[in-house]
Amino acid sequence: MNTRKNMYISKASTSDLERIAELEEKCFPDKPYPRFFFTQAREIYAETLLVATSSDKNLAGYILAAPDSTSPNHWWILSMAVDPDMRGKGVGKSMLTEMLAALERLGANTVYLSVSEENTPARKLYDSFDFKLTRRNDDYFGKNEDRLILKLGLTQESPATLKPEELLSEAGISVSFSSVIFAVSAAILALISPRNDVAEFSIPLMLVTLSMLSSFYSVLFYANASGSLSRIHDHISVTKPLRYGNSVSEYLGIYPLVCAFPILVHFVTENLSITFAVAIINYIGFIFYQFSEFDLLSRVFPQKIHHTISTLVIITLMVSVLLTTIFNVNVASYISTMIFLSVLILLTIFGIKNHEVSAN
Repeated sequence: MNTRKNMYISKASTSDLERIAELEEKCFPDKPYPRFFFTQAREIYAETLLVATSSDKNLAGYILAAPDSTSPNHWWILSMAVDPDMRGKGVGKSMLTEMLAALERLGANTVYLSVSEENTPARKLYDSFDFKLTRRNDDYFGKNEDRLILKLGLTQESPATLKPEELLSEAGISVSFSSVIFAVSAAILALISPRNDVAEFSIPLMLVTLSMLSSFYSVLFYANASGSLSRIHDHISVTKPLRYGNSVSEYLGIYPLVCAFPILVHFVTENLSITFAVAIINYIGFIFYQFSEFDLLSRVFPQKIHHTISTLVIITLMVSVLLTTIFNVNVASYISTMIFLSVLILLTIFGIKNHEVSAN
């Protein structure tokens, strides 16, 4: 899987199980996990049973993680052992680094583990990874077997575990980020268009302003609901929407295309009404792209309502473009604005209602 300082970290194979069991008995002679435990662990958690092998092919350590039963995005480091002869050589750090990367790829946003208060080397290792103490459990592994429960928040958050008020905040961020892209196109179009056409950008500029305000409102709503205004900075970070996709392809493909397409249409058609209609469709399509990245609509709305809203938006936009093209009137801007605001209001209402239900 990965090589770190003459140490090869990989997923455990069946041939590793016997050596893992032997290492377990060597490291934890009083209460080792039995051999069959590792056989079953590999059957169930093949992706998160990792071994560290030294350059001479000897087993230097192993680490095992499993998902929390209450949330698929919360994981536990169940066990980690390093051969006594290999301690102090960065084996534990290498295994933990690789495990956290694997868990993040699997969608984990929080990692827990338990450690004895007397296990100073392990606690120093976990401190270096910024694990935080959440609680102390007395008699956790039996009488006088107390443990400290540590917690680490990973950089990624999955929509599967977001609360309604968090979903609303993420929706606002997506819309806000989409507005930035749209504003770039609008600004360029305003610069290359005749001066008497600039007035037609009052609606897109209003749309950008409203979406920015709605984003700020949704962030405040989340902060107020969670009682943690200090998290506002995390929720308005413009890089956050990029965590769900391939950021390279987005930077080099999707975002430039979203900005450039209306400009290209303007040069081809020389009709600002058509250009503006295309820009609106581009803008709302980009919002839905951001929503799909978070899977927001299917989480906030029931599935049937989600499909109905999507269908109505697409049909209405097609009709508005047709009217704009045939009658040369800019109805697309007004209709699209109303659709956008309606969806935003519905998101707010459903977010508040879902939050009230979850709070009861």
